[in-house]
Amino acid sequence: MSDFDEEIQRARRVYTERAANPAFAKLYGAFSPANFFTVQEREWVLADLLRRSGLSSLAEMDILDVGCGAGGELRRMTIMGADPARLVGIDLLQARIEGARTAMPASRFEVGSAHELPFPDASFDLVSQYVVFSSVAHLGLRQAIAREMLRVLRPDGRILWYDIRKLRATADLVPIDLAEIKSLFPGCSIEMRPVTLGWRASHSLVPRSRTSALLLQKLPGTRSHYAGLIRPKPQAAR
Repeated sequence: MSDFDEEIQRARRVYTERAANPAFAKLYGAFSPANFFTVQEREWVLADLLRRSGLSSLAEMDILDVGCGAGGELRRMTIMGADPARLVGIDLLQARIEGARTAMPASRFEVGSAHELPFPDASFDLVSQYVVFSSVAHLGLRQAIAREMLRVLRPDGRILWYDIRKLRATADLVPIDLAEIKSLFPGCSIEMRPVTLGWRASHSLVPRSRTSALLLQKLPGTRSHYAGLIRPKPQAAR
């Protein structure tokens, strides 16, 4: 068994255990105040990045979500104009993919690892990832996933990034700082914004006072993630 296989099995085990944990589902459920607060801010920032990159809609775009889960982020993209028939997702867990196929029958979903994407070169206008890289403890596997994302991206395409930048590292969680993002995507234009009020603060404060959480989030050092846009530079285009 290769190092990659061991790491993929570890990640699959971690996410299977989380899916079976009712407490975890409650914390990150659709009606969790802290989760709702996080999603609203993240979507605002990502939409602003896309708009500033020259887009007014996701219509007419072929889109891949790496680590798509049950398709939640792709469903949100349809609000921005994305055509469900041009949406594709890949995830390690069969159960998640089955849920995505049920929720979005017009879209394509595959079970597999992002380091071996089953798609031709330059297939997508937009490739997204939400907290995938920080879930991969193996540096080589992170590098392989980044290479695959760039391989399937069209030369004028965009990578949408949302991931943990600052938390205590564990065996199952590795924050990804700006220096590593740059090393993962050499020759690319990278814009990252600190977002997302830290976990403890958001879960304790948001249910009591959304306004206080908004104010706290403005302070330096309180934001745990990066939201960003990555684009191949013209001279690096394939």
